[in-house]
Amino acid sequence: MPFISRAERCCWAPDNYPPSKREEETTVPKFIDSHPMKPFTGDELSKLQNAPPDEFGVTHHDILFSEKDDKIYCVLDAPNAEAIEKHHAKAGIKCDWILEVKSTRG
Repeated sequence: MPFISRAERCCWAPDNYPPSKREEETTVPKFIDSHPMKPFTGDELSKLQNAPPDEFGVTHHDILFSEKDDKIYCVLDAPNAEAIEKHHAKAGIKCDWILEVKSTRG
């Protein structure tokens, strides 16, 4: 097999790709959900973005919203979908749907 320099390798794949089994086991699952925006404002959502994990183990990876459409799409790191339901119930919100997803960002 011919030698392929680092510069010639596909630039998008990191040196440690694919992740080791140990890295896969320690990765917290990621979820996306949708629910009405009310009663939140954009400013309140900005403050929630960097909140520490709650008692259910849920953290915000990203919060996308449309005030015009009264919709929030949360991308969350959580142990499971039940934790997401409890996280939102604590705020008095019921999700329209919750899906477990993978991210290219990690």
